[in-house]
Amino acid sequence: MDIKDPVSHEHMGYAEGKPKPDYRVYHPGVLRLPRPSESALRGVSVYLPGDCNGKSHYFDTNVYRFTPPQTHSRFFLLQQTMSTWDMQRGNQTQVTEFIILGFSDYPNLQSLLFVVFLCIYLVTLMGNLTILTLMCIDSRLHTPMYFFLCNLAILDVSLTSCTIPKMLSIFLMNNKAISFQACMTQLYMLMSFSGMEFYLLTTMAYDRYVAICNPLRYSVIMNKRACALLSASACAVGFLDVVPQSLSISRYSFCGHNKINHLFCDFQTILKMACSDTSTSKLLVNTLDLILVLISLVFILTSYSHIFSSILKMQSVKGRYKVFSTCSSHLMVVSIYSGTVFFVYLRPMSKAVSSVDKLIDAFYSTGIPMLNPIIYSLRNKDIKAALKKGMGRRES
Repeated sequence: MDIKDPVSHEHMGYAEGKPKPDYRVYHPGVLRLPRPSESALRGVSVYLPGDCNGKSHYFDTNVYRFTPPQTHSRFFLLQQTMSTWDMQRGNQTQVTEFIILGFSDYPNLQSLLFVVFLCIYLVTLMGNLTILTLMCIDSRLHTPMYFFLCNLAILDVSLTSCTIPKMLSIFLMNNKAISFQACMTQLYMLMSFSGMEFYLLTTMAYDRYVAICNPLRYSVIMNKRACALLSASACAVGFLDVVPQSLSISRYSFCGHNKINHLFCDFQTILKMACSDTSTSKLLVNTLDLILVLISLVFILTSYSHIFSSILKMQSVKGRYKVFSTCSSHLMVVSIYSGTVFFVYLRPMSKAVSSVDKLIDAFYSTGIPMLNPIIYSLRNKDIKAALKKGMGRRES
C-alpha cells in the first residue's frame, strides 16, 4: 500500500522515531484504519493498489465505500473527524435485543418487588375472571352495561399480561434481555390495549346516557347488534391508532444503544434512545393521540352533562341516588384513568427516567386494571348479589 503523507510526524500526532499508523487492506475492498488523533486525519492521502482483479480503488470517507478512481487523480483526502467516524460505525450496528434495567439501582428490593407485582397480577386475574364467570352464569347480568364490563375485564387481563410476566422474570431471575421483535410486540400490544380501554370507557358512557336519558328506548337503541358494533369499533380504533407509532419506532436506528431504563418497553423511553431524528414522529404521534383523547373526553363529558341534567330534574332524592349509583362506578374509573393518562403524557419530558416515573407508568399499566373489578364489585349491587348467589350454590 502506498501512503502519501504531506505532513510531519509531529502534525500526525506521533513522536519522531515512532512507527506511523498502519493502514492495511485485510480483504479486497475492505479497509481497516486505526484510530489516529483528530489532527492526524487532516491531510492524509491513501491510495489502494490493485486488488485481485487488477482494479485500483479509492476509499470514500463520506459513505465508507470504494469508488472508482477519478480522472487525473490517484489520491483522496481522509477528512472525517473522530466523532463522525464513530457515529458512522455506530449507525451500522444493528440492535437485535434490548436490556430492560427495571429497578437495577435497588438490588436489595428485587424480591419485594417480585412479591408486590405478583400480588397485583393475581388480584387482577382473580377479580376480572370472577366478573367474567358471573356474567356467564347469571342471566340477570346479560345486559348491555355488563356486556361492556365483560369486554373491559378481558382488556384488563390482556393489558397486565403484556408487562407483568416479563417484570416478574426480571425481579426473580434477573432475566433482563428481550429480543427486538418481542419488545416491539410488547410495545404495540401495550399501547393498543391502553387505547382500547379508554375508547371502551367512552362507549360505556354512551350506554349510561341512553339508559338514564332515554330509558324507554334503551332496549331498542342498545340492542345486541349495536353493542357488538360499538365494542368492535373501540377495538379497531385502539389497534389502528398506534400503527404509526409502532412503525416509526421500529424503523429507527439506535446506534448500538439497547439499555431501556424502565420496567417494560415504553414508547417514550425507547424514543429517547434513538439516534435518528424523531421530531417529526413525536409531532405526529402527539397530535394524533391528543386529537383522539380529546374527542373521547368531550364525548364522555357531554354524556355525563346530560346525565346530571336528567338526575337533577328528578323530584325524589331516593330516585336520584338510585340512578346515580348505576353510573358512579363508571364515573370513578373514568376519572382515575383519565387523570393518570393526562399526568403520564402531559408531564415534562426529561432525559433521565426516574424511579417515580417508573412507578407512575407501572400504576397506569398494572394498577388501574387491578382497581377496575374492585370498584365495580364494591359499588354494584347486581354483581354482589350474583357473587353471593354463586357462593351459595357452591356451599350447597
